[in-house]
Order: sequence, then C-alpha cells, then structure tokens
Amino acid sequence: MSFVTAYLLAVTLAAPADAEMPSDFLKVESKAWSKWLDEKIDVSWGGVPLRDVLADQFGPAAFAVENAKALDTPITFGVRDTSRRAALWRLSQRYGFTIRWAQKDEPKMFLGLSEAEHRDHNVGGRTRTAITQVMRSDYKAYQDWKQRGAVKKEEVVEGVLYYAIDVDRDMHFGGPRGMVAHVIEVQRYKTAVPMQKEKQ
Repeated sequence: MSFVTAYLLAVTLAAPADAEMPSDFLKVESKAWSKWLDEKIDVSWGGVPLRDVLADQFGPAAFAVENAKALDTPITFGVRDTSRRAALWRLSQRYGFTIRWAQKDEPKMFLGLSEAEHRDHNVGGRTRTAITQVMRSDYKAYQDWKQRGAVKKEEVVEGVLYYAIDVDRDMHFGGPRGMVAHVIEVQRYKTAVPMQKEKQ
C-alpha cells in the first residue's frame, strides 16, 4: 500500500460518523436534489482545492461557503459508500468551513438527461459508455475546449451555458493487476456566460 493510499484511508476512517451529522444539514425541499444529495459516492481527493472538489463531484448544485478563503484549501480526503450530504458534512468538519445550500432551481435537462444524473452502459467486453452528471467549469475552460474542437454539443439554458466533450479513458479496478475497462465518456459541464456575451 502506498503512503498516499494509506493516508487517504486513514483520513477516511478518522472522519466523523454519519450519526453526528445534524438532521437539518443541507435540508432541501426539492425531491430531485434531496435524492442527489443522498446518493452514495466513492471518491478521494489528494491536495485538490475545495473549489474544484465542489465543481466536480458536487458540480450540478450551487453551494455557499461562508469563508471564501476556504475555497482555496487543499483537500486530502476520501469517502466510500457515503452519501454526498454526509461527505460534505465530514469535509466541513475536518477543514473547518461552513457550507450552505444555495441552489434555487430544479435540475435542468441537457442531452436528454437531468444534470444531476449520470448514466453508464456496458457495451460489451471491457468497453463501457457513460454520460456524467454536469460539472462546473469557468468560461475560459469552455473556450479552450471549443478552440480545440472538443465541444460536441452546447446549449444555453436560462442564461447558463451547458456543453459536452467526449473523452476516451481507461478505468482501473482492483489495483495495478486488476481489470482495465475502456470508457467512452460524455463529460457534461456548465458555466456562466459573461455579460458581454449575453448581450450579443
């Protein structure tokens, strides 16, 4: 076991138990968002800024972090079979920040799928196709992908730009000697449209 893996495991096991999470933490009225918050995830981060953690695994929804400087905090943490809600509680307790639900709208549809959903399909053998939940990016990242011809689909929904890129990657299971699956993935993103762009 590598040092990084051992450290992430130790952080995971040392995290506060779900029982310590207040019952009203990130309580939302939306059934769709509540379901999303309660979905189980397996993920780890190694020195990733909090703003990127929120933009990736928690990207479909909007959150408010009271201390803006906390968004630059490097996160080294891991969770297994843990709800997104509980993961955010554990993160907030370990790194000492307060996070609130700031999402005002219901999940939007893009490419025929809710932004809060993901879908994968076993094509055959070791090949899988997947459509990710929507992640957040900045407008410059969109422009870079666009310039490279990587943006396959884009749509402005209520002033928010949604776009998708295709990514082929290998996914490893069971360590270095485990199975390798080839994943053809549609990665979905959203970003705010600059004011000058909205007026054009």
